[in-house]
Amino acid sequence: MKRIIKFISLQAILVFGTLWADTPKTEPGQVFPVNLSVYEGYGSLLLDWSFPDSIMVGATRIFVQKSGEVEFSLLTEIDLVNQRYLYQDCEANSRYFYLVEIEDIFGNIFSSDSETPVFGTCLAVEDSSRYDQSVSSMNGLVLKQIQGKLIEIAPYTDYTNMINLIELQNSSENTWIENYPISELNDAEDMIKTLSSVIMDSEILEDILDTEPVYRNSLFMTPDEWHPLSEQALSTVQENWQLLTNGYPKAMALIDNMIPIRIIGYTQLQESQKELYLYRFHSDQLDLSETFLLSGQEYIDLGQFYFEGNALISVDIPEHWEYVDLIMDDILIQSCFLKLKPSVSFTLNGDIVPSDEPSRLMVNKNYSSLWVNELIWNPTMSQLHLEVAGNPEYDEYFSFYIEDQPIWDIELLSGFETQFLDSMITFERGINYPIHVSFEKQIDDQRESLEFIVLDTIPLLIHRYPDGGPWHNMEFSTLGISNDPVSDDYDAELLPALFVLYQNYPNPFNGLTRITFDLLDDAVISLYVTDATGRIHDKFVEDQYTNSGTYHYEWNGEGKSTGIYFFTIQAQVGSMAPAIMSRKMIYLK
Repeated sequence: MKRIIKFISLQAILVFGTLWADTPKTEPGQVFPVNLSVYEGYGSLLLDWSFPDSIMVGATRIFVQKSGEVEFSLLTEIDLVNQRYLYQDCEANSRYFYLVEIEDIFGNIFSSDSETPVFGTCLAVEDSSRYDQSVSSMNGLVLKQIQGKLIEIAPYTDYTNMINLIELQNSSENTWIENYPISELNDAEDMIKTLSSVIMDSEILEDILDTEPVYRNSLFMTPDEWHPLSEQALSTVQENWQLLTNGYPKAMALIDNMIPIRIIGYTQLQESQKELYLYRFHSDQLDLSETFLLSGQEYIDLGQFYFEGNALISVDIPEHWEYVDLIMDDILIQSCFLKLKPSVSFTLNGDIVPSDEPSRLMVNKNYSSLWVNELIWNPTMSQLHLEVAGNPEYDEYFSFYIEDQPIWDIELLSGFETQFLDSMITFERGINYPIHVSFEKQIDDQRESLEFIVLDTIPLLIHRYPDGGPWHNMEFSTLGISNDPVSDDYDAELLPALFVLYQNYPNPFNGLTRITFDLLDDAVISLYVTDATGRIHDKFVEDQYTNSGTYHYEWNGEGKSTGIYFFTIQAQVGSMAPAIMSRKMIYLK
């Protein structure tokens, strides 16, 4: 019922005039600075009041009087910040009068109109099934109405998981992978079409507005607020859903290109044991009886962990395992270092991050105002080039650590644009591998690890593309500038294009394979082959001055073990930073 009921008639004053005996005494013509309104709803009454800003509130008290009672009684004393109160302990079809009394910090009393107090009638609940106590927000009400429509259209299809996605913030393709059952993604397309037809239906707003008597009071809204806030909530749901529908094809593409099984995290169970978490993305492409976890001379056969319909696999591994290799059909799929934090996630985009839920899929690292944007690791020279990018707050400080020793304290000024800063760290020769680097944020003397980097004997030349995005191999360095596509010729001149390294052919191979690269400028180059542990098997050239041109080399895998190998080229012109790139090749006997 969209009305404010105020007791203003002379007749009402005469009838109920004897009932105000216990209220604060007022002088004739007294002004009541507290403006109180009462709004009726099914099984409730909502009080809303306002007062001048000059009143410095010390306490707020609400008094109530049921029609037929002799005097007002104290209903409650509420928090200072509240200016609304929901009264639900009311009797259906009964009238209630209210006073709000404010005592300021000096002891002065201010009240609502005590001569003609405002009142309202507690409306009888016509249909209790229309009210859902779990609805605590306008967005929640919108989603409840959408679910009701879906039950009418498709009563035997469960849309709960899909509806839950809409409530999440920053909806994207990541939302599908991280919060929706992967096993149900392939069958979600028809459900998405049905849900879209309901969410975008022009009649859904009217259905929401019709619930006003049932939900307006419980959501602490006035009649004037109900319509615009309903429209706003529906618009938010529609926008979130649009983002999700746009992200669904990208999520499917990411899953389709995923390896059949992947390590997604680990946690420290107790002093002598860790628990490792793996996820099966494509069970039809995976034979667990041919899949192993390997560390040194020890291994665990994953065939014993097969459970029908369960994509997540948890495996207890010994505490002394410092790293683990995931092997499938005698091919190295993934290597993970296990001496980082008590609980770590390996994201699908290649990040290594601390995590409270290592058994949960993560696509990206969590947001940070500053991030590692580019990395060049030259194990031959023991040199690490790092670039950070972002726009940190004035009270945020970031550093790189090895163990507890800082190796780079980053100094950036807070501003409006993304900043780029790079540095080179040279390690002492003979350092023990792997090297564990931690990127950390510090606030109020508290250190928080944001990301881990593990360096071994394999060269790395990677960057986030676009800036802040997933890790990708790169063909040349962009240290100190954006990794995004260049916008003008000046920026393009800053990007050194020294070579193009092609994928070997054939790949996979048995016997000989050809490695080809184009050298675009005269440079000092090295070209070599390593295995997955970083051990060098063959060097074609080392620190050799080479003229520009196209070069072919053949590598013979005879006598080698089946598995993954890497061929790496390093090129340097003058005093510029060396450009490094590696490609993976698979040798099958």
